[in-house]
Amino acid sequence: MKNLSLTGEKVSFFCQTKKFLVFDILYIEDMQPVKSLFTSNLTIDKIESEIFEWSDGQQLGFYELDENFDFLSIEISDIKLYNSNKMIVLEKIFGTDTGVIAIVDWKNISSFLDLFSYDDFVDTLPHHEKSQKYLKDIESVIGNSFAIISTPGINKGYDFVGSGRYYIESNYVI
Repeated sequence: MKNLSLTGEKVSFFCQTKKFLVFDILYIEDMQPVKSLFTSNLTIDKIESEIFEWSDGQQLGFYELDENFDFLSIEISDIKLYNSNKMIVLEKIFGTDTGVIAIVDWKNISSFLDLFSYDDFVDTLPHHEKSQKYLKDIESVIGNSFAIISTPGINKGYDFVGSGRYYIESNYVI
C-alpha cells in the first residue's frame, strides 16, 4: 500500500475506527501541544477553535467511513476545491496553506503528532526515497493508518493545487 503521494498517485491506508482527520502538515506544531483534545469528547468544531484561535474554522476536516469499509483509497481527483455554492457539511472542509496534507485514522492522531515533524519531513522531500523511509519509520509504530498527499502542482488537471479550502469526495465516506 502506498501512503505517500507527491505527484498525483493514489494513497491507501487502514482506518479501523472508521473516522479520520485531514489537515495541513504545517498545522502539526499547533496541534501537538493540545493533542489530548483528540482523546476528549469534544466536537471537531470545539477542538478546532481551541487549536486555531485565529481561524474562522474549517482547518481540520473530519470524516467517517461507511461501516462496510476499514480500508481507504484516495485519488488526487477525490480532493475537491470547496466553493460556497456546493452543499458540504462544514466539518468535512479542510484548509491548507502548504498544499501538503495528512490523513490520519482518528485513534492514531495523538501518536502521529508525536512522531511527525513538519521540518524533518520537508527536509526529505527533495529525495523521494528519504520521504518514504521517514513515513515507514512512523508506520512501524502506528501501522498503515495514515497518508500524506502533496499537491501535484497547477495545470495538472486536479482541483488540489495548493493553498485553499478543500473536501474529499468519495464513495467510502458518509
